[in-house]
Amino acid sequence: MKVLVTGITGLLGGHVAHTLLARGYAVRGLYRTMPRKVERLPWYRDVEWWPGDLSSEEALLQAADSCGAIVHAAARTDQHPSDLAHYLEPNVHASERLARVARERGIRLVLVSTANVFAPGSMHQPGTEQSPFGWAGIGSGYSESKHMAQNLILDATQKGLDAVVVNPTFMIGGYDLKPSSGAMILHVLNRRVVVYPQSGGKNFVYVKDAAVGVVNALERGQTGQAYLLAGHNRTYADFMQQVARQAGLRRTFVAMPAPLLRWAGRQVSRLDRYVPTSIALNRPNAILLTADNYYQAGKAIAQLQLPQTSLEVAIQEAIEWFRAE
Repeated sequence: MKVLVTGITGLLGGHVAHTLLARGYAVRGLYRTMPRKVERLPWYRDVEWWPGDLSSEEALLQAADSCGAIVHAAARTDQHPSDLAHYLEPNVHASERLARVARERGIRLVLVSTANVFAPGSMHQPGTEQSPFGWAGIGSGYSESKHMAQNLILDATQKGLDAVVVNPTFMIGGYDLKPSSGAMILHVLNRRVVVYPQSGGKNFVYVKDAAVGVVNALERGQTGQAYLLAGHNRTYADFMQQVARQAGLRRTFVAMPAPLLRWAGRQVSRLDRYVPTSIALNRPNAILLTADNYYQAGKAIAQLQLPQTSLEVAIQEAIEWFRAE
């Protein structure tokens, strides 16, 4: 069976393609622009590269021709600018088009959403798929758009669409072409003084585990269900110090108090109303950075056999990838 993968040049999309190929699927990768380092992917020549974007339903129908499933991993993921309007087309309308394409073709759709559509929990009581949407009102267009897209797809399953949703947390690993989440690894590798949020943390998942979760969702996920693809909960301090240790680097770590970080985010957001800035930090991003973004993957482990590879392996692969550049 051939699977159409959107977002194939992203960190997760690339690993999903690799996992699919390893299981004997054919892969058609939809791409808008080809990263200059894409040929470094060992599976590059095994993918059928299909130029196009998500804005044309007719083009998507053509891309899905002869495919038996779609994995929709493409999305606008940055937090800047933060207005919802900037995310509606790439995250909501594109998902809606692909849902119509999948239904017309009679094939399964796997939507890659985000853990942020669920309220996170504490280290001792992490968030689950039963948690409500937790980020309404902070002004994160990204989180709001992904929540809208997920609800759209799940609602469509009540009307005949065969679809399942996966919700990865913060992914770490090699072959990060752009880079995306690897920017946090580079923050430690490239700076002698490492500034990090004094409070808060994330759930970190090995990207290869997340890719296995996506493909297992395609094969055995229950229609109309969402699955958190989570790994290990760590504070920012613990994570960045572990990166430094594994890289063999001596770093000076400076904790940024949450009130100061949130104040800075508010100032940037106020400025952005009048003059576009290139500063990634803004009010919603500062709130997210200083929160306990902790989740657990009990449902995906039980139903999708989601692996739980050690964070050490994920970090080491990311370090080796960036050092090989």
